[in-house]
Amino acid sequence: MTTIETSRSTIFYAALLLATCHVALAQVPRPWPRVVNGLPSTSFPQVGAILSVGGVDGQERFHTTCTGTLIGCSTVLTAAHCVCPEEADHAADCHSLGVADPAGIFVFFQHAGYLPVENVVIHPGYEFAVASDLAILKLAVPVSGFPPFPINEIASPVPGTRGTIVGFGITGDDRSDSGIKRYGSVTTSSCDGWVPQATSVCWEFVEPIGAPGDDSSGCHGDSGGPLFMNVDGQPVLAGVTSGGFPTCFADSFGFDTNVYFDREWVRSEAGADLGGERCGDLPQIGDSGTIVASVANGTLSEDLSEGELAIEVPEKTTLLRVTLNGWDESGYILGVQEANDFDLYVRFGEKPTGDAFDCVDPTTGAYGMCEIDFPNPGVWHVAATRFVGWGAFQLTAVAFSQAAPTQCAGNCNGDHEVSIDELLTMVNIALGSTAVSECIAGDTGGDGAITVDEILEAVNVALTACSSG
Repeated sequence: MTTIETSRSTIFYAALLLATCHVALAQVPRPWPRVVNGLPSTSFPQVGAILSVGGVDGQERFHTTCTGTLIGCSTVLTAAHCVCPEEADHAADCHSLGVADPAGIFVFFQHAGYLPVENVVIHPGYEFAVASDLAILKLAVPVSGFPPFPINEIASPVPGTRGTIVGFGITGDDRSDSGIKRYGSVTTSSCDGWVPQATSVCWEFVEPIGAPGDDSSGCHGDSGGPLFMNVDGQPVLAGVTSGGFPTCFADSFGFDTNVYFDREWVRSEAGADLGGERCGDLPQIGDSGTIVASVANGTLSEDLSEGELAIEVPEKTTLLRVTLNGWDESGYILGVQEANDFDLYVRFGEKPTGDAFDCVDPTTGAYGMCEIDFPNPGVWHVAATRFVGWGAFQLTAVAFSQAAPTQCAGNCNGDHEVSIDELLTMVNIALGSTAVSECIAGDTGGDGAITVDEILEAVNVALTACSSG
């Protein structure tokens, strides 16, 4: 958990005092923004870790601060308190003291890698534990390979409804295991006066606690993460994790910002990017044109310094994308543990080593990403290697085939139109000054190059219409 998450409202403290008047104010625990009793996962591709970039021992590294959900190909929804200073419990204070600099924020998706943020907007009505704890992050580079998750614009969730929370946070107040994606079920309840019912979605986490994944709650680092629910039979993003009281353990309650209540603001800020059935011209995760291999729950230690994964890459694969994420710190006790440093290696045909690999990401920290255009068909080997520290890790590898058949020749961005800029991109690819990965839809032959005939095919689409859209 970062200091960005640890503030919280004196107004909320007063409400707690009124509700428990026999407890002195100094004894009232702080309501932390805070998956406990969950299960590790490499599913839910739309859920990403919000990473800050900071220096540790003179080295820049990624650190997990919060969680967010892709709601448009370039739009991530998270919590406002994730991008506000510790002491800012209101939008006005956040703006006055300074919203987080987007240059220091990245969003990591297991099926897309880490993407830079170019703009941050917080809800003007944000007041922690009262309403609208929401922020929108605009990505500098759009996601490709999986669609965004729809927000709830149907109806406000009712108590007694099951849902799923997902996050990259820690699993208890005394742990330092953020950086692993986990999920678990919750059952919504009345907010019972702790926070406003209209603006919030609440649940209890009380004894007897059910099996992991069946009965869960959130913890530090899960802030901004999703509560997925079926509303009138439609899967939607219904809540954004905001806070809880009094701890991450049993006999506590959690609350999310109610997305339905703030749906108009989300729609307005996300604009035309909101929703959609696909992102980019790659096949989408789950399509027949993708193969996914993963390790959801590996561990690195002094005795086991490397974790492995293999993926069979078929012919006509245009892109192999591999990612690594793991614990930010070693051990369990917060504040005294060593920062982890795990590295990612990828190699065709044989196990990679420190001296033999086709791609390596030695970035300081527990995150990594490799992309290989037009990889050789056959077995590719992936390794997560311990450099410093120990703890859990996850590996995800995705092989994307040729451009999805629903895309038009030359439609690089997947919007079912071919623009002049896209034609120029194809020309630059043909001339060798731009990578083929910038417009996979232009390579209709799937041979890793763009020819004059393919450019003419795209020109014809530009002059007529995208018949397959």
